[in-house]
Amino acid sequence: MKLVNYKQKKNKIALIVLIAVNTLAVATDTSAACSLDLKNGYGPFDFYDSNSNLPTGADPMGKIRRVTNVHLSKKMLLLTGRATGTISGDLDYTLRAIPNHPEGLNLASRLEARLRSPTKSSLFLYEKMKRSANCYFERAIKFAPYAETYVIYGIHLHRNNKFQEAKEAYLKAIELGQKNYANTHYNLALTLVKLEEYPLSEKHAKIAYKLGYPLKGLKRQLNKHGYCKSGCN
Repeated sequence: MKLVNYKQKKNKIALIVLIAVNTLAVATDTSAACSLDLKNGYGPFDFYDSNSNLPTGADPMGKIRRVTNVHLSKKMLLLTGRATGTISGDLDYTLRAIPNHPEGLNLASRLEARLRSPTKSSLFLYEKMKRSANCYFERAIKFAPYAETYVIYGIHLHRNNKFQEAKEAYLKAIELGQKNYANTHYNLALTLVKLEEYPLSEKHAKIAYKLGYPLKGLKRQLNKHGYCKSGCN
């Protein structure tokens, strides 16, 4: 997902594919102590605040681009190369400066999963996460509990087979403004299939397809269990 201007950002976040009233409890990071102190030498800046992208004398590219142009390369996002040092080091710099950066959070989830893999290329020999992915999400939600962050958090939880927590994250995202986002309903419906909550999954599948979601994998999954026989329309 490319960095886009502020007016496009909230629509673009929904392209990352695979809680209740008040606040959603973020799953506690048990792998290591997670500092929620957000003070940083540069920032922290809000990815979704248009002022973070305004050019200034000190930051002619804007604060977000000043960080990402150096510390969040395309190769990093593809897990095929580095930027200035280790992927984990540049990622940590990015998410300390911009705690709710969507591509950074998604990369933290993917990098952590990649480092758990038993087979690693030489690219990952010296990689070690500065913080767990869950810790980065805790920090992002403390910094600013945006709907978009909860969507990516839901994807992270689903990746890690934490389906009940993923469901709650998606519901929180919908509560906070993702009601008309097809991708959020689609991902929620996929999670509900895992939870065997088929009637509720069908409900959100129908919303997703009504909103124009193009992929039919969810429909096929529900068909196997006797749901969406009419096409999820």
